[in-house]
Amino acid sequence: MTRPIQPDVLSIQDLFSRDNSVHRVPRYQRDYAWKANDEVTDLFTDFEEAYSKYRDDNYFLGQIIVCPSEAVLPEAGKNRVFDLIDGQQRMTTLYLYFLEGLRLVYRQYEGEDAPAEWDQTEKWMLDKIKGSLRFPVPGGKGFFPVVVPASPGIPYLVDKINDGEGNLEEFGGP
Repeated sequence: MTRPIQPDVLSIQDLFSRDNSVHRVPRYQRDYAWKANDEVTDLFTDFEEAYSKYRDDNYFLGQIIVCPSEAVLPEAGKNRVFDLIDGQQRMTTLYLYFLEGLRLVYRQYEGEDAPAEWDQTEKWMLDKIKGSLRFPVPGGKGFFPVVVPASPGIPYLVDKINDGEGNLEEFGGP
């Protein structure tokens, strides 16, 4: 007997940090295809317009469908792996946007804790973003991303999330 699908309404933070899960883009999905001047710009323009008109309302990002995966990612430890079935372009865009923002903050302050002049809200937000985008790998030797492509792209993202330059040529392309 099949179980009915149970939808959840999640915040973006919950989407990335729920159940210490890794969201994997399976190989049968198309590659990441959104362009900065097209779909990415449209998404963030829509965010801005919705926020300016409906500041106190929730924003409907669209459905994200995941399925428990048979994939084994030893680097992720015992965290659950889910395959992204629908919504991977949106989820990947948001993930990369927040990841790059986190990297810029760390670069600006050279890896130090948030500056003393930041208020408590800003420090709380930085901690929440950091905790939502990566988690420690078993053995404490760096961090592992919570959204990963099919296996060929994993070393690139692992390097990037651990403050490397993320050089695509070094890892054999995108």
